[in-house]
Amino acid sequence: MKSKKHSRRFEGVVAVVASTLILMGTAQVGDKFRILHHFLAKPAFSPIAALVADSAGKLYGTCQYGWDHGCTNQEGCGVVFKLSSDSGGEWTYAILHRFTGGNDGALPHCPTGGLIFDSSGNLYGTTEFGGDYGGGTVLELSPSGGKWIERVLYSFGGPQGDLVFPLSTLTLDTRGNLYGTASGGGTHRAGAGESV
Repeated sequence: MKSKKHSRRFEGVVAVVASTLILMGTAQVGDKFRILHHFLAKPAFSPIAALVADSAGKLYGTCQYGWDHGCTNQEGCGVVFKLSSDSGGEWTYAILHRFTGGNDGALPHCPTGGLIFDSSGNLYGTTEFGGDYGGGTVLELSPSGGKWIERVLYSFGGPQGDLVFPLSTLTLDTRGNLYGTASGGGTHRAGAGESV
């Protein structure tokens, strides 16, 4: 009997250390991968979070660093990007949002996850830094007139006892509430690096 893992086709996209996205073919011995996109230092690099796909097969993700908008971080503040394939199988890379490091956030580099979609096609994610108080943000990106508009839903690090530096992927419930975790802050501070 043939193993299911060898008889099923998958198209997994992986972000590897060399800042390259690859597409895996049918899971059988001798299969090869195909490079979808090389991330270079400009305009953005270090895509360490998971990707999310829409119903049309377009892929969305974040790069930890990017060089645009005069961000104060020497390596840039990161971007949200999209990869689309045409009928010939060629993939096109487009930047949807460039983080400035100000109120809009900086460094969207969640290593354990990435962006999520809601049922209306809006994207949600977090940045570790930036926002009104420098402690990171929860953000929404919405398609509008061929562009994507970013809106900060929450800035961390404000009132005393607030959380800071969110690093996890968000979870969206059926009512539209967002849930996540932060790596610091809160009213109980037992030590550096404690998850709250």
